[in-house]
Amino acid sequence: MRCSSCKAEFPLQEYIKQADDAMENFLENVYCNRI
Repeated sequence: MRCSSCKAEFPLQEYIKQADDAMENFLENVYCNRI
């Protein structure tokens, strides 16, 4: 993962759990049929 502002790079594995939780929370509020 890279910051587009400062160009710093971060290992994705440190953040993937947070990203997964945020995506799940977002999808809970999307009104559509999901498989």
